[in-house]
Amino acid sequence: MLTLPAADFQAIQDQMHSLSEQVQQMMGSLREIQRDASDFRVARMALMRKYDESNAMQLQLIAELKSNRGGGAEGRGGDSILELSRIAAGISRLTDRVGGLEAKLEEASSTASQRRP
Repeated sequence: MLTLPAADFQAIQDQMHSLSEQVQQMMGSLREIQRDASDFRVARMALMRKYDESNAMQLQLIAELKSNRGGGAEGRGGDSILELSRIAAGISRLTDRVGGLEAKLEEASSTASQRRP
């Protein structure tokens, strides 16, 4: 059996209480980090979908160029004239959406770094 003076016992209790508070603070920080990671993961998946769309558009462009579809016409001197406005409009929309996702990722990243001490 171990006997401690009352002052030592009180000091141990105070240390345990302090450690308990520190653990609770760390758990709160970990929950914030987990939320940030989840937000980042969702944004990254959206960005990957846009990347896949971009690849599909590139393949479509290559197919249009090879097949001369989409309003292509034979011009003077054997030059080809291609109508690529649909593809250009799609690329413009995709660029806008990717830019928006990048802004959200930057915002999430800066918010997460501001939360951490």
